[in-house]
Amino acid sequence: MVHYWLLKQGKIGYALFNVANFMFYLHVKLLRIKPKKDMSCLAIISHKHKFIYIGVPKTATRSFLNLFVFENPENTYDVEWHEYDYAHIDAVKKYPDYFKFSFVRNPWSRALSCYQSKVNDKVFGKIARILVYYKGLKQCMPFTDYTKWLNTEEGADDIADRHWMSMHRFLVDEQGALIPDYIGKYEELEQGVAEVCAKIGIEPFELPHKGFISGSKKYHAHYDDEARAEVAKRYAKDIELFGYEY
Repeated sequence: MVHYWLLKQGKIGYALFNVANFMFYLHVKLLRIKPKKDMSCLAIISHKHKFIYIGVPKTATRSFLNLFVFENPENTYDVEWHEYDYAHIDAVKKYPDYFKFSFVRNPWSRALSCYQSKVNDKVFGKIARILVYYKGLKQCMPFTDYTKWLNTEEGADDIADRHWMSMHRFLVDEQGALIPDYIGKYEELEQGVAEVCAKIGIEPFELPHKGFISGSKKYHAHYDDEARAEVAKRYAKDIELFGYEY
């Protein structure tokens, strides 16, 4: 939660964010801390409209957070929000009758977005917090090498960072059943938002995009056949479950 606040504070906040990441890097290195499955999930709960938004990482979660929280100081939607391991599960158990919705993204687009924001960044302090944990994951490594790495033991869901964790892991319960009442697609975000608003009884809103843009087939230019096949293998269940094609 703190990192969201820092990134909203301008240049000083951005610098502090980078310093904090680098200090964390040194801490993990010195103590030789091992990576673990990162199931930190954004859960936004509106008590006024009785809904729960489950934010799958790299699917416009920052945009939803800005809309409902940071750019809504009067809290007109009467929301509380949490981001920790299985926060969405706790929210659903606490408010089982609330309408639950989420969005997913084309796995090839999502993999590229994750690479651009979490690996291919020349500011080491910005990405140090993630890179420190994983063997073989290197700053600004070629994208094809990154897609290969995703299919190694270090890149697997068992110890994955949330940004490259398979999407279905955030959207199923202990029995493997889908949790949300509605799952929209990032590629059809405007239409999906309109459908959600109709279901929860609020006025449609415009959701400004935040972060790296890799939708609308723009990701194709970054792929060769090998990288395409690696992502298809790594996210096979997401591709099948949510009906995606390259």
